[in-house]
Parts: sequence; C-alpha cells; structure tokens
Amino acid sequence: MAEAMMKSKLKEKEVRSAGINALVGHDIDSKAKEALRKNGIDFSEHAAIKLNSNLLQWSDLVLVMEKEQVQQVGNLFPESNGKIFAIGKWIGQEIPDPYKQTQREFDYVYELLAESINGWLPYL
Repeated sequence: MAEAMMKSKLKEKEVRSAGINALVGHDIDSKAKEALRKNGIDFSEHAAIKLNSNLLQWSDLVLVMEKEQVQQVGNLFPESNGKIFAIGKWIGQEIPDPYKQTQREFDYVYELLAESINGWLPYL
C-alpha cells in the first residue's frame, strides 16, 4: 500500500517497494487494494519483489514499517545504513503488518500510512 500511496503523492519521483520476505511475483492483498480504492488510488499492476542490494544501491531513501526492520535491513545490507528509516518516524508509531487480517485492519494501516507519508513529504 505504501508504494501506491507514495506514488500518488510524489508523481515526479520514482518509488519502488520490496519486501524482506516478499512472496515474489504476487499481487498485493485484495484488502489492500480495497483500502486504496476507497481512497481513490488505483494500484492494479504490482508484482512483489524481494529486497536486494541493487535496489538498495539505487535508493536514496529506504522506508520500512517497523523499527526492528531498520536494524534487520541494515544487518543484511550494511552499505545501506544511514538511509533506512521507519516510515512512521514523524508520527512516532510503527506500522503494523495487516497481512491475514480483516479489512478494518487494512483500512487502519492505510490511515497510519497516510499520516506517516504526509510527515515525510517536506523532506522528499
């Protein structure tokens, strides 16, 4: 969801997403699509990719959902330390993973992401 939301706000920037444990090639969860659709964001074309060193070298900024992931990604790819941050940094909150949860949880995560992304916009 975060990739689609950031792309809708940062049309002049290239935004990509990847997962530490991504189900490579899979589409986003139908509940995530519904949360996006309810908020006017179309994200019909997506295929999950696994985080890799090439993507991290390309990136100027890497945003993760949980503080633990900052350390996890930094340990896996130490050359990327210094550009890895929790997306919820400016709202002081981690973003829970709604995977296998209800639509209500996906909608809640959408709201947290919206607030978090708005906190990042002045720095992008």
